[in-house]
Amino acid sequence: MISSRPDLAAVLAFALAAIGTALIVPLVRRAGLRWGLTDQPDARKQHTQPMVRLGGVGIVAGFVLALLLIWALGGFVELPQRDGLLWTTLAGCLCFFVIGVSDDLFALPPLPRLALQLAVAMAVWSQGVRIGAIDLPFGVLGNPPGAIPLPEGRSLLATVIWLVGITNAINWLDG
Repeated sequence: MISSRPDLAAVLAFALAAIGTALIVPLVRRAGLRWGLTDQPDARKQHTQPMVRLGGVGIVAGFVLALLLIWALGGFVELPQRDGLLWTTLAGCLCFFVIGVSDDLFALPPLPRLALQLAVAMAVWSQGVRIGAIDLPFGVLGNPPGAIPLPEGRSLLATVIWLVGITNAINWLDG
């Protein structure tokens, strides 16, 4: 059981996700090329060769496999409502994934896509997966180092900005 060693669980989760992703992404790339699911280069994009649109499939598969394996090995036991938070995290991840794949395949307009992402982030937050504090390792503005708890409104804002921002950062990297 790895619950007594949270540092080991974190390293194991990272390694499993990295290895799983590294093994799955090439398979997804080959399938995407075979099926013609590519994004063609143009003046506003960084890439100069066709890029497979389904790279997120490999990333999500690696993450989900690592998450489920760590859970099965007894990780996350120190979390209150362990199973509920795990399934909420997984459901939120899969919802963001479906939005991304739909955008890759059908070129969703930006505002409906953003509205869906905001709804998923708020739903995940409402189920307890949230940023509840900000850790200041060096202290800021007279505050000593340590965690500063966030009231609910700021917790919601921080969680939504983080989830939606990270989700869109990948899209913004290449136009």
